[in-house]
Amino acid sequence: MLDENIIPSVILWWIVAVDIPLIGGFIVTMVRLRKDMTETYMRLTESLSNFKLEVAHAYASIHQLKDVEGRLIAHLSRIETKLDHTSLKAAHAFYAHSQHAKEEEGL
Repeated sequence: MLDENIIPSVILWWIVAVDIPLIGGFIVTMVRLRKDMTETYMRLTESLSNFKLEVAHAYASIHQLKDVEGRLIAHLSRIETKLDHTSLKAAHAFYAHSQHAKEEEGL
């Protein structure tokens, strides 16, 4: 009879001394973790919103980009025209030099 009463009292002691505080600790930890995660989520959401607002204010608009693109294309076209003119002058000078060299060989 003595053994039958000892086992339930050991189990009852285990439940009271270990399981209930352990489960209570897990519940408290989960509640705190959920609260921390919610706060972190809210901070990240606010930070992302602020960043989007900063990007909207700080970066160039489509109109500004098109304006810069137009000026860049115009400048590159002027450079291309100058290069074409220079290459034509160089080709003409080369042709004239080769004609002069042929005339000197013929003399």
